[in-house]
Amino acid sequence: MKKNIGTNKLLFLCICMMSYLPLKATTPIAELWGARFAATFEYEPIKDLQISLSEELRLADYDILDCLYSEIGIAYKPLSFMQVGLFYTAITNFKGDTDLPLHNTNYTTDLRHRGTFDLTFSMKANQWKFSLRERIQATYRTTSVNLLEQPQTTWVLRSRLKAAYKPQRHPIEPYIYFEPRLLMNGALWNTKNSFETASFVGHQDAYFNRYRFSLGTEWQVTDHNALDFYLIYDLLQDKDITASNNPNPQLTMPITMQTNHYLAVCIAYTFSL
Repeated sequence: MKKNIGTNKLLFLCICMMSYLPLKATTPIAELWGARFAATFEYEPIKDLQISLSEELRLADYDILDCLYSEIGIAYKPLSFMQVGLFYTAITNFKGDTDLPLHNTNYTTDLRHRGTFDLTFSMKANQWKFSLRERIQATYRTTSVNLLEQPQTTWVLRSRLKAAYKPQRHPIEPYIYFEPRLLMNGALWNTKNSFETASFVGHQDAYFNRYRFSLGTEWQVTDHNALDFYLIYDLLQDKDITASNNPNPQLTMPITMQTNHYLAVCIAYTFSL
């Protein structure tokens, strides 16, 4: 009976969140939609050491090429409740003058390199599993950027709090998580008086520019094959900075906070050895 109560509670929470997501996504500020498809190969050469290779294709509006993530990583569990991970990701962004349907090959690419270090702490309570993951990411843009508006290498801290419910002898594991993202080196301007007389301070601005909510379920199809079906909703809040260096660093428009809502349907497949 207790198992059913736990399952019902999580399902009720998921239903509430699913009802909340469309409401947020249809606010009149801005709407972004997408889909994500991922495949991962995991290999455990020795106990508690895991090597992974993964590919993830992201679509915008469900039929427009957005980006491709190619990742290699290693994770190790020095303790039963702690895991350390190190990853490298090559990010290919597809760009063009217009939107790029899947059948259109007229596009350019923008390559970025990302390094990730994360630390995950977990605990179990009966069929419940709770985890906290702290993830530091550095993303380098290979193309030139306006350093008065953004850094060449972006540093962020992502803190994910996750709750999952795993019934005994059952392949399905529903879960839910919340993850804020802290931008640690945004472009900082001193606009104490007015934007016309603003001065560039450097890449010292820090603020939360994304809040992510996700719900989904993992399905352990066989001992070596697993599927993950999930939704993500992002509340994006970035500072919109327009600046030039002619003749001196100056803002050409007041700094504003731009808000977007992003909703994506995601499917991930994992093969493990």
